[in-house]
Amino acid sequence: MVLKFALNNPKITGVVMDDFFTGKDGKISALTLDQIRELKGRLNATQKKLELWVVLYEHQLEDRVVDYLKLCDIVQLWTWYGQNLEQLRSNFAKAEKLAAGTRMALGLYWWDFGNKCSLPLSLMRSQCETGLQLLHEGRIEAMIFCGSWLCDRGLETVSWTRKWIQQVGHQRAAAGRAG
Repeated sequence: MVLKFALNNPKITGVVMDDFFTGKDGKISALTLDQIRELKGRLNATQKKLELWVVLYEHQLEDRVVDYLKLCDIVQLWTWYGQNLEQLRSNFAKAEKLAAGTRMALGLYWWDFGNKCSLPLSLMRSQCETGLQLLHEGRIEAMIFCGSWLCDRGLETVSWTRKWIQQVGHQRAAAGRAG
C-alpha cells in the first residue's frame, strides 16, 4: 500500500524508519538485516527509486548499528535528550563514522523529549547554528524540524526558529556530498 501511494505521489521520494532501533526484547531493531535488504529491493524495483531513511538517536551511537546504517540511503541524527545538544558536533562525528559514507541529515527538536520539558532557547540556537555549519561544510544534506503537535503550542523555540529560518533560509549547502 505504501509503495502504491508513493508511486502515485511525485513528491514522495522515500520512506523513513522512525524509532527503528528498539532495544526491546533483546532485539536491536524493528527489522532484521535480511528484512531491510528485502525492503530495499522492493523500494528499488519500482518505476521510481525510493530512498530508505533511518532515524538514529544520540543515545544509540553504538557499533552494533553499523550494518543497519550501511543499508540505508540517509541517516538522520536526532538528539532525544536536550542536555546532549552540548555534544551535538561530536555526536554527529560519531554518527558519521558509524554510517561510513552514507548520506546524512540532522533532525532538530523544539522540545526536550528525553526529559519531557521545554528545550532552552540557547540549546535551540546552538543546534540550529551547528546544523547550518554542517550544511555549509557539506556534511549533511538536510535539516529536519519535527513539526508534530508542537508547532502551535506557543513554544519560544518554535517562534525563534521561524524567524531564524527567514534570516538564513536563502543560504545554500556547500557543493559536494550534500550538494
